[in-house]
Amino acid sequence: MEIKEKIRIKTENGKIKTLECNLYPKYNNNEYVGIYGFFKDISSELDSSILNPIDYILNGFTHSQKLALLLEPFNPVTYSFTDGFYNIIGVKKQEYTHNYNIYKHIGEKKVVEKLKKMESGEVNKFDETFTFYKDKTTKKPITCELILENFYVNNELHTIGFLIDITHDIEKREHIKIIEKQRIIIKEVHHRIKNNLQILNSFINLEKREYSKEPELIIEHMQSRLNSLSILHAQTCESLDFENLNVSEAITQQEETLNNLLSSHNDINFITCIDPELWMPITLVTPLLLIINELTTNSVKHAFNDNTKNKQIYKHMKLIDGETCEFVFKDNGIGLKDTKMQSLGSIIIKSLIKQINGTLELTVNNGTQFEIKFPINQEYVGYK
Repeated sequence: MEIKEKIRIKTENGKIKTLECNLYPKYNNNEYVGIYGFFKDISSELDSSILNPIDYILNGFTHSQKLALLLEPFNPVTYSFTDGFYNIIGVKKQEYTHNYNIYKHIGEKKVVEKLKKMESGEVNKFDETFTFYKDKTTKKPITCELILENFYVNNELHTIGFLIDITHDIEKREHIKIIEKQRIIIKEVHHRIKNNLQILNSFINLEKREYSKEPELIIEHMQSRLNSLSILHAQTCESLDFENLNVSEAITQQEETLNNLLSSHNDINFITCIDPELWMPITLVTPLLLIINELTTNSVKHAFNDNTKNKQIYKHMKLIDGETCEFVFKDNGIGLKDTKMQSLGSIIIKSLIKQINGTLELTVNNGTQFEIKFPINQEYVGYK
């Protein structure tokens, strides 16, 4: 992933120079861009007695297991490969036979076709990355980079190039991408937790003024809201993309939690109809669960009396079209008396609906029905 080496070169005027080479990969938004770096002339800093560029280059290739120098690779008589070549292809030097069967180990047909054009002189430069199967029974190949160039001497075609095993480098790049993605995810999760705590704090401040003489009621409300937010946090951490959540799973878990918290009202039958394949981003699911939490709590506590039979709370959500989602919450209780929705609970519900740019239609007839419609972005809301 990073190269810090000293190399020796011969300039056009025949002068030998030693350069310090510093190269590293460049990324933009986690996408590999290219190689960046610099070369520094350090010839004056070294003893001239050790400046032997040929020996340095040959020794470098001799000891390399991942990099090979290829001389005349297409000529079965005069070819010359450094030891790294045999290590990369997985064949001992003394057992290697120069033939074109090696093409069978290359995974990409286009690469093979271009190599054949290189051999015939139709293509003079070759720079490709490809997969190479050392053994056909091996499922996992290595990744190689092959750089070749044709040149002519006295009208004779010659070829020189390099073969590099970059498998480890690619794995390191992918590992870096994973680490960077995890860092972003952790940062985003912490940001959401902070936002959720601010939401809860706002609720507490509102209810402190409304229920100053009933602190146990404030605690009860906070407990149900906190449980709803904890469901979101748990599902987010279990999600593969950390962005989108399964709506049905989230609402079902919330319903189970609320049932436990409101165990004294266990005579109510909850009916939930939500497509199990419906997914939405967590930024949309968060206010939705809080809306459902408020509606459910209010309905359980105030919608029914002792004479109500077959108590039911019905929830339904569906995509109307590519631009709108509809959520219906209905109970068969005595009917909401505060139709102007001026209570604190109603104010919180309207505030959360506004947060998702939704509209509310309230119907009081043999119970209370809340019909909420809100816009969606088809890119992020849909079925998986």
